[in-house]
Amino acid sequence: QDGLGCRKGWSLGYGVGENLLGVEAPIIYWSVSARSNSPADGRGDLTDISFALPEVIQRGVWYHVVATYDGSRMTVFVDAEKVIEVDACPAPPCGNILYPAAINSGGSCAAGTPMTIGTFDNRMDLSQRSHTGNIHKMGIYRTALTPGEVSSLFAQGFDALKSSPIIQDEYWVKGSGQEGGVRSPSDDFTSISAESSTVDVRGRFWYLRSYSCVFKQGDSVANSAGTISCSGVNGECSAA
Repeated sequence: QDGLGCRKGWSLGYGVGENLLGVEAPIIYWSVSARSNSPADGRGDLTDISFALPEVIQRGVWYHVVATYDGSRMTVFVDAEKVIEVDACPAPPCGNILYPAAINSGGSCAAGTPMTIGTFDNRMDLSQRSHTGNIHKMGIYRTALTPGEVSSLFAQGFDALKSSPIIQDEYWVKGSGQEGGVRSPSDDFTSISAESSTVDVRGRFWYLRSYSCVFKQGDSVANSAGTISCSGVNGECSAA
């Protein structure tokens, strides 16, 4: 959360700005609320670092981004290359990350802070900004990865992935709203009848491809053949 009275948690995101050459380029943002940076009233304070990529992101190409905090320093890697590293506080070590939870007293944080992937959801000012693109894999680790570990992760099949195309013709989104306005894809549906129900999954699908649905409840798994009905323009379809 980032606002008056509460600056806690962490976030990894991106925007668009200018690089050192004055050329429009993506900027990666990494923010962490370290305990030692918090004022006496406990509201927390975020250390924000950013790095402008030297070149424009190529559409349809995968990128590997890692951000770490080891209790003292904040680091960002792009495709296994360290691009920025700074102290997280004036006099490291800086302590654990402060979260907007009850155990971290102080400040006036908003309740119900979600953990989101693919969107920035700031409950302090009710702002939401969504990622436009694909996310292949995401991981959160208990300890900060070393440069060697980052390189190892990058080497584990990412070279092959880097050279493979991103399938942009198929995706599905949460049933409410338009694709551009959806915060994050969701697999949560309202309660449905086990005997007879119709579930609409909206997005963009290949016209001549078959799809199937998998429903899980505890250890029980049920499969259902998928059918496609197309409507609208530009090949936008609904698979039921």
